[in-house]
Amino acid sequence: MASQSDGSFKTSNSTEATQSDSPRLQALSDQQIRLLDLIPGEADAMIECSIRIVSLAEGHPYEALSYVWGDPSDCILIRVQHRDVKITRNIYAALQQLRSATTTRTLWIDQLCINQWDNDEKTEQVQLMRHIYQRCTRCLIWLGEIPTAGPPQTAGGFTLTDARTALAFLQQLANLHVRPIKGMPAFFSESPSGNAARRAFSAMFMHGNAWWSRIWTVQEAILPPSALILWGPLLIPWSTVRQVADNLTSGSEGRRNIHPVVRRAFARHRALIDSFLYPVRGLAISLKGEPPLRTLHRWRYRSASDPRDKLFALTGLFFEPIPDVAWCRYDTPPAELFRVMTLGLIHLEGGLRPLVGFRGEPHITPRLPSWALDLVPYDYGIVGERPWSWWSHGQRYGKFAACGKHNLPDFDGENSSGIQVDAVAVVGEILGRETWDDLSDGMMIRTVRSWEALLRRVILESQQSGGLRGRYVGGGTIDDAFWRTMLGNLVLYGYPSTVASEADKPAYDAFLERGERNRVYESLRDMVVNQAFFVTASGYMGLGPPNTEKGDEVWVLSGGNVPFVLRPHVGRWGGPEIGENPRSFIGDAYVHGIMLGEATDSWNIITSRVTLV
Repeated sequence: MASQSDGSFKTSNSTEATQSDSPRLQALSDQQIRLLDLIPGEADAMIECSIRIVSLAEGHPYEALSYVWGDPSDCILIRVQHRDVKITRNIYAALQQLRSATTTRTLWIDQLCINQWDNDEKTEQVQLMRHIYQRCTRCLIWLGEIPTAGPPQTAGGFTLTDARTALAFLQQLANLHVRPIKGMPAFFSESPSGNAARRAFSAMFMHGNAWWSRIWTVQEAILPPSALILWGPLLIPWSTVRQVADNLTSGSEGRRNIHPVVRRAFARHRALIDSFLYPVRGLAISLKGEPPLRTLHRWRYRSASDPRDKLFALTGLFFEPIPDVAWCRYDTPPAELFRVMTLGLIHLEGGLRPLVGFRGEPHITPRLPSWALDLVPYDYGIVGERPWSWWSHGQRYGKFAACGKHNLPDFDGENSSGIQVDAVAVVGEILGRETWDDLSDGMMIRTVRSWEALLRRVILESQQSGGLRGRYVGGGTIDDAFWRTMLGNLVLYGYPSTVASEADKPAYDAFLERGERNRVYESLRDMVVNQAFFVTASGYMGLGPPNTEKGDEVWVLSGGNVPFVLRPHVGRWGGPEIGENPRSFIGDAYVHGIMLGEATDSWNIITSRVTLV
């Protein structure tokens, strides 16, 4: 589907009777789609097409086009159903490339095959999108024309020959599992031609080509039986791209077939190679199938002109539908759609994991409840940033049981039962997310040391004896509670694997004292960066969202494996209060001493209802 949600094709401003805002489109019945027949013509002839309605179930052959809208103000005339219609230059270039001089080519192109002015039709066709792409003979992935902005010697310039060198390198990598690379590929040559080939590679993939940044192109790459990438006149099968990603996976036969000298060249250009591997591997994971919550977070960074498409464009990948989302349409306000979606995800997950991962990001979608997942992410302005916050905290979530036996969520979109454990008394400095690309060991060490100093001041002011060796409110010593809090009490090897033990303390000390990266580094990094260290009024210590403030409250909610930080709320978008104990949702937290249900021993006595707004 076009990657521009308002994808209405536009017509000429001429007043001739044969021109209008769109071709005359007959209404569709159940399970029907329109197909576009691209009429043969010479290269310089006007593009002409006809449209016909078919039943999707009858198996008519067609190719589906995956593309990006392009500049909506830069349009060119084509003729559809004997009427002149304006389409964007990018789709025009694709049709020029696809048109045969002798044979009609049958295509499905959303911009011309869906009535973009009809929200009812758009909703119905979106619900068919999974089948439209699954039943096409092939998907044609149009990456656009090859840019020729400057000569190959310039920073952004390269030639068609350089682009061919980049594709030849991909083909070489695709054969790695059967044909080892022994000599240095021309692609890695430290020469003007090598530099230009790498610029061409960059222009084709994640940070250089808009196709990889649009939400609709995810399912368009995953669902079809086969796909072909077209970049100007160049072609490469999607199966080749997948094979390259497989061959470069750690431990693969292909990876072992790379000569050490060549491997060092890969390391020098890691960012460039990752711009290819990151999205292709993600698509391979989504192809195998994963829960909707993981799919939504995996592709949340991709863009759409209509925020509703951030969900609608992925529903075709869900093996288990999100409850009640099917009833939402293009006239459903985005805030309501995301609210319904989050509640449905809580139902699917059987717990509050969908509320995990909020890290101080302001909501972009207006009037969205504070607890609802906003699929429109806040732009931190960090090129190449990965959505690491949710994956780290989402994976940790399953290792805890803060709610104890009360593991079934009763949150209904407004109210939940829970226990207020304590209130935040002091908050430490933040090592912000904006530092991620420039993160140094020294920055992490200084932050942890500053939190340790803050804790010492709290102990001193409370006149508690024993200093860090004193007793912690949740059991054990304060020192033990602190270093375990810094690790989230887990040691990660990609995924949370083991509970931290005394054997991990020397490794923790080695990093802080000598900057020695070891088995606890990943755990420490993911808990320290973009987190707020806090101490509560009763002496509990924890790590939570970076926007945690003094006076915020630590709650354990029914069905929540981790505690949550809530904030007393005054007014609802400027309106009157509603419900009991109204609170704004801040995010999930690690609070040492209450992660395994310790706070729920008095659940039946002190539990209360809280309203999340």
